[in-house]
Amino acid sequence: MVFSSYVFWLIFAMVLIISETLLMSFVAVFFGLGALIVGVLTWLGLMSSLPWQLAGFAGFSVALLFIARGRFQEVFKGDVVPASSQDASDLIGQRVEVLTPFEQGKGVVFFRGARWTAYSDEPLVPNTSAWIVDHTSITLTVSSTNPNQKNK
Repeated sequence: MVFSSYVFWLIFAMVLIISETLLMSFVAVFFGLGALIVGVLTWLGLMSSLPWQLAGFAGFSVALLFIARGRFQEVFKGDVVPASSQDASDLIGQRVEVLTPFEQGKGVVFFRGARWTAYSDEPLVPNTSAWIVDHTSITLTVSSTNPNQKNK
C-alpha cells in the first residue's frame, strides 16, 4: 500500500485533536482541524503539492485559532465563583486543633487533614481545640469558644 499524503494529514489531525485532551491548551485542536481540512482537500484532489498543503495547513490553523478560539473558550471556560460568594456556613463552628501557639494573634491549626494559617484575639496553646468563627480565602479566624453555643 502506498502511503498517500492525505493519510498523513488525517493521522496528524487525529494526533493533534487527541493530544488536546492531554495538553488542555485549547490550541492543538485548531491545528488538528487545520490538518483535517488539508487532509480532506488533498483527498479530494484540490491540494496536490506539498508547498500548497503546508501553506493551507498554516493558513487554516491560524485562521481557526484566531476566529474560533475566543468563542469556544467562553463556552468551555465555565463560571468563576468569586471568593466572597463561597458558602462559609460549612466552616463556621467547625472544630480545629491548635498546632502552634498563637503569637501576636497568628498561629497554625489543623483542619480537614491540612495545616491552616489562623488568627485569633485569644492566646491559644498547642494541642487544644478551637472553633472557626470566620474565614477569608484560605485564612481562618478561630476562637476558644464554639460560636454555635453562644446563642444557646
